[in-house]
Amino acid sequence: MLTLLVADSERHVSRDTVRDFERAICQCSRPRTRQTPALVGRIARRLALRLPRQTPSSAAKAYFAVLMGPQFEKCALEFLRPGVDKNAYIFDAWPGEYQKIEEFVAAFGIRNLFVSSRQSARDLSRTTRSRCTFHWVPEGLDAQPFIEGPTLPKEIDVLQFGRRWDWYHSKIVGPLAEAGYRHLYERSKSQLVFPDRTAFVEGLRRSRVSVCVPSNVTHPARAGDNSTMTQRYLQSMAARTLIVGLLPDDMEEVFGYPPIVPIEKSDPVGQLFEILANYDRYLPLIERNFEAVQQQSWVDRWQTILQRMAVR
Repeated sequence: MLTLLVADSERHVSRDTVRDFERAICQCSRPRTRQTPALVGRIARRLALRLPRQTPSSAAKAYFAVLMGPQFEKCALEFLRPGVDKNAYIFDAWPGEYQKIEEFVAAFGIRNLFVSSRQSARDLSRTTRSRCTFHWVPEGLDAQPFIEGPTLPKEIDVLQFGRRWDWYHSKIVGPLAEAGYRHLYERSKSQLVFPDRTAFVEGLRRSRVSVCVPSNVTHPARAGDNSTMTQRYLQSMAARTLIVGLLPDDMEEVFGYPPIVPIEKSDPVGQLFEILANYDRYLPLIERNFEAVQQQSWVDRWQTILQRMAVR
């Protein structure tokens, strides 16, 4: 019997990914769901660190939680229960969070921890002394919003959304404006390119080029050498938008080929102008990516996780 632990409120845009995964779990497994108020969860989390460490269990009653980083208050209260099979999936398991993750799996007796980064799974497996098993399961996608509805005109030339590689941005922003190309990006850290999820999906579908760079390049202090594929790569592929950027270390392993056009650091502006002027040349890669990403759904990821958990 499976119970999915959900948060009482998740309003930040990054939580859309968590909700997409949770919907896929509910679609496939029809679990019971339990919700804990954030304050109660924080108290339970602190309490667990003071109690004796629990031993992982493979009991028939299985609990699962999808976490954005060390958001342990979401599952702490239910994970305090002894004799329960406890499992979780964590996005953004960066090196700076390893100690918190190690404390979490030891204190609560987590049997399986699934992380979206291959490097994080390797690092945690090597350093953690608990009996938890760490698995790499890359991020998946709910592609439906990006493929439903009529075909939209590609009226946005270059889109940069979310975290930005400042070096690259500084090279292209002036020349793109001078050449009259439509280039959308966050003007400040508090100003989103699109106000909500619906506008984001439509905007990505209307874009010709999506610039995607992994976090170890844009935020090395946080990610270290952890180069991993994120939602933005998958969403760009589903929206039939050409990715220009840097290839995460684990992405070619996921797809079996490089799905992006790598940035030419020696001439980033000239390369981008060439791509925009000869966009039709890249249509075969765009279509290949669109077909390939259909096999990277959250439903597929959940089936992989169920096999490793050995839970029906």
